[in-house]
Amino acid sequence: MNQLTCQRPYELQQLLNLLKSVMTEKALEPINAYQLTRHIFSTLDNTPGIISTEQPRQVAACRHFDAAIDNIRNAVPSIYPFADALAALEPRLHWRHRRPAKNLLGTEHENIASAILVGPDGLEQREDIQIGMTLMAPNMLFTEHRHPPQEVYAVLSKGQWRQNNQPWHEPMAGGFVYNPANIVHAFRSTDAPLLAIWCLA
Repeated sequence: MNQLTCQRPYELQQLLNLLKSVMTEKALEPINAYQLTRHIFSTLDNTPGIISTEQPRQVAACRHFDAAIDNIRNAVPSIYPFADALAALEPRLHWRHRRPAKNLLGTEHENIASAILVGPDGLEQREDIQIGMTLMAPNMLFTEHRHPPQEVYAVLSKGQWRQNNQPWHEPMAGGFVYNPANIVHAFRSTDAPLLAIWCLA
């Protein structure tokens, strides 16, 4: 594994600053979501990771990235700055097909991709927290799954989320989704690409 201990890349730091500003300067609900985000960004501020020298890579789903960025620029003002920050960071990212998924259209390898920003195999490698993003073509389903860490999504596009057997709901661009530890959850895109940033710890 190629690693280099060095200063966090400027483009990554700018995106993390934006995330911190929208996720810790308001009282996310429930309180566990607020506490989780405070913990994540306190850890990032105080403990450096290892910067990977892994080469950037795009996959087929990345063809939807520009459309997703354009949609951010046409969404609510609170998320406008994410468009430029993500566009600047994207050339550094190593995109992967994260997991099999049940498709509504096409194949998973063409339509769903994730990039880890912070965490194992991320641009900044560390074991204590994870931050990444998922990009989906329109009309795709990321199937039900669960994991021990708590999770908060920063939603940057249209899309729908569900926990257990509850109805699907749409938090809208600029919203948040909190998943308690080990809860079964899924999400899906609608008529536009879905782009969301997820934080786990």
